[in-house]
Amino acid sequence: MTRQTLLPSSRSQQLRSRRVMNSQARLARVSRNAYSAVTPVKPVTVRGAVFGTPLIQQNPVMPRKRFYIPISGSGAEMRLPAIPILRPGWRLLSFFTTMFCLAALIAAFTAPALQIDHIQVEGIKRIKVADIEAVLDLEGLSIIQVDPVVIEQKLLEKFPELINIKILVSFPAKVSITSFERQPVLTWRTDKSTVWIDHEGFVIPERGEVEGLVSIQSREGPPLLIEKTATESKEMSKAEKEKISSPATTKRISPEIVKAAQILSARLPGGTQILYNHPTGLGWIDSRGWSVLFGMNMEDIETRMNIYQSISDQLVKKGIKPALISVEFIDAPYYRTER
Repeated sequence: MTRQTLLPSSRSQQLRSRRVMNSQARLARVSRNAYSAVTPVKPVTVRGAVFGTPLIQQNPVMPRKRFYIPISGSGAEMRLPAIPILRPGWRLLSFFTTMFCLAALIAAFTAPALQIDHIQVEGIKRIKVADIEAVLDLEGLSIIQVDPVVIEQKLLEKFPELINIKILVSFPAKVSITSFERQPVLTWRTDKSTVWIDHEGFVIPERGEVEGLVSIQSREGPPLLIEKTATESKEMSKAEKEKISSPATTKRISPEIVKAAQILSARLPGGTQILYNHPTGLGWIDSRGWSVLFGMNMEDIETRMNIYQSISDQLVKKGIKPALISVEFIDAPYYRTER
């Protein structure tokens, strides 16, 4: 009787012990799996001379912060979804810096306070401010888009008479241009156009009215120095060709022509039209109807005028009406009766 009561008791103990052992084994397996899931695997490396080269790199697990809410009265807790713990670094700082610079750049291009509405011009009299504004077309642009070098190039292309150009660009939206205009001393007229020339020989457009200019009439335009240089020079570098094609340097004649025209004009009667013919030079139409040729050398203008006066007086006394009297070469003057 005693043996029968003990056997079931021992068997139940054995079952309970087996269950406990199985539960402990399962807990141990779960613990090992959980540990292996959160523990990063070390990268496999191949050892070299100094450093190891990782073959497999596992991203580190972002730690998460867990929150538990107690349930009143029951003693239990409810776990909320885990929230990753953010650790800001250089990448986040770089992102915010980039976004700030982008926003500042957009504001600089669109801010009304930085947009140009007019240009301040000083020292210019013959050129209208409206013409300068139309050429530059800066109205509505942001001040950071204005390049003084580009402005100067545009001004020289459209207004070659400008010199000593100074451009001041300042915040918030101010553009100031200070310059001077070349003063013309000579008017060069052809059948198609009229231009002005200053004392240095620079050809400038005719703008407005200037009194006291020496007038030259010619069949062709002014003999430009650049055209002569480009014809005679066969081998030219690229920089020289670009300089020749520049609007600021192409239109210029020899200052000797300007000086000769001024000297000749001072010795002629008022209202006499000076003529230019290439390659003979300067001359005029005498009031008595014939052409006079003096060339380009006016250093001995007094001697040339005396020789011309003597020849013309002798021809008038003899009743000869010449078509041309030339004193281009002071040692060999001549006259011609046929044109």
